[in-house]
Amino acid sequence: MKTTKERIDALEAELQQLKKELETPTFEVGKWYNSDGDSLLFITEFNANGEKTFKGYGFHFSKWSFEQWWNYDNFLTPATDKEVEAALIKEAKKRGFKDGVKIKPVSGDINILFDNKFEYLKKWHEYKNALFIDNYLVFSNGKWAEIIKDEPIKVGGYEVKKNADYYEIGCREIPKCDIKDLSIFMSSQRFTKVSFDGVETDLETINKILDL
Repeated sequence: MKTTKERIDALEAELQQLKKELETPTFEVGKWYNSDGDSLLFITEFNANGEKTFKGYGFHFSKWSFEQWWNYDNFLTPATDKEVEAALIKEAKKRGFKDGVKIKPVSGDINILFDNKFEYLKKWHEYKNALFIDNYLVFSNGKWAEIIKDEPIKVGGYEVKKNADYYEIGCREIPKCDIKDLSIFMSSQRFTKVSFDGVETDLETINKILDL
């Protein structure tokens, strides 16, 4: 049976070990951490030279950073899945992922978002931190899907803009019903091109205008 002094010595040794662990916290590759409430960072690797730095991606003062080196200290604390999910969804909305947007997902073919249903998975096959929108992979392993912006429709060098039931082409305002009638007429007569005051356009462009 241990004496009182031996028990005290054992407790003091255990206390010193706990203090040492606090002074030299252990962080792991492949996990998210909070830092002082202003950063949410995912560690991908540590500095091999022994410096207290790590490489990763995440949010620093709400700004997204990818493949950057950070110093780490005692103020890093493990982040919860809910915190990570909320931050990624907020960033996805900030980047413009919404209904009707055409995207090139991290994996898969080009598609259009249609319902904005979000789902976050820590791991999905070879993908980490997988964020889906409408079953399309929009974020994984630090990379975001690409939003594809269609080229503006132009007629006679002027960009076509929709304004309620009218289309603005240069200084002209043309009712939608007139464009629709023109499309029907050209289709029925099998005309592929039409010209007004020397400005030529085609049926495909006219139908694209109607889709605006």
